[in-house]
Amino acid sequence: MRHDEDALQMQIVAWLNYNDAFFWHVPNGGRRNKREAARLKRMGVLPGVADLAFIVEGRPAFIELKVDRGKQSKDQLIFEARVVERGGLYRIVRSFDEALDVLDEWGIASKPRSIVRI
Repeated sequence: MRHDEDALQMQIVAWLNYNDAFFWHVPNGGRRNKREAARLKRMGVLPGVADLAFIVEGRPAFIELKVDRGKQSKDQLIFEARVVERGGLYRIVRSFDEALDVLDEWGIASKPRSIVRI
């Protein structure tokens, strides 16, 4: 399932780059040895951070990618709650079309969908 989420994220990132959007991804996942993981934790790595981050009208905004019936982890639920209680935006997206709807809603990428070939 992670592979499917990675593919979806790369498709969305291509669209964001096509639209010259301002966004970033925090690479919290991946395999690391214990020493590297401990170093990154001391540097501020936060479990549960969403896959894509934006600024929308001065507010932090995050998209978490889940495919099929994927569910948020406990850390992801905590991150979502902390974002929302501080006035940020947070959405779970399960498809490219759903991502485009959120990006349109947030005013991040609103070029006509029919002109991109990803």
